[in-house]
Amino acid sequence: MRRVAVLATLILLIIPLTLAAPAVTRTMPQEAHAGNLIEIIYAVSSATPKETFSLEDTLPAGFEVINWTVKGSLEAREDVLTRTKEHSFAWSFNASSTKPTITAIVDVGASVGIGNYTLSAVWFDPSGFSKEESRIEIVEEPPAPATPPRKLVKATTKKKASSPVAATGTVTTWTIPAIDAYTAWGITFFVLSFALVVGLYYSKSA
Repeated sequence: MRRVAVLATLILLIIPLTLAAPAVTRTMPQEAHAGNLIEIIYAVSSATPKETFSLEDTLPAGFEVINWTVKGSLEAREDVLTRTKEHSFAWSFNASSTKPTITAIVDVGASVGIGNYTLSAVWFDPSGFSKEESRIEIVEEPPAPATPPRKLVKATTKKKASSPVAATGTVTTWTIPAIDAYTAWGITFFVLSFALVVGLYYSKSA
C-alpha cells in the first residue's frame, strides 16, 4: 500500500508539470537526401520570461548540427549554453519572451542510408517539461538528367550576290570565213564593174 501511495503521489506531481510545460512546434522536411542540409525550427510557446528554458534533441546517427541561431533569448549567441553528447544537441538560455525560437542547420551525412529516422526532443523550464518525436525519411537521390547529344553545326558558304543585269536577250555571233586572194580580186572587179555601169547609165540619162 505504501508503494502505491508513493507512486500515486509522484504521478500527481508529474502531471501538473507536464500540463504546464511550454509547447514546442518542430518544423522540418518530411524527407531528404543523404549528403544534404536540412533546417529544423523549434518554435516555443508559453515559455516563462526571464527563466531558463532548455531543449535537447536526439538526432539519428549520421545527423549533425553544424549551425544554429536563437531568437527570444536574453543572452547573446555566444552566451547561450550548448551541449553535444553523442547524437544529441542541447540549448539552454533565459527566455526574453514567451515565444523564443531555435533554428538549427543539420547535416545529413552522406553515409546515412535510405529509410525512416526518428528525432526525439525533450524540453523544460521551471513550469514543467515535455517531449516530442518527429520522423524524417531519407530517400534515394534522383538520377542526374541525361546530357543531350551535342549538335554539329556545319559550315556554310555565303553566295555572292549576282551583278545587276542591264538588259536581257539572246546574243547571236556570226563567224566570217577567211577570203583567199582570188576571191578578193573577183569581188573587187565585180564592185568596180557595177559602179561603172551605174555611172554610164546616169551619164546618158543626163
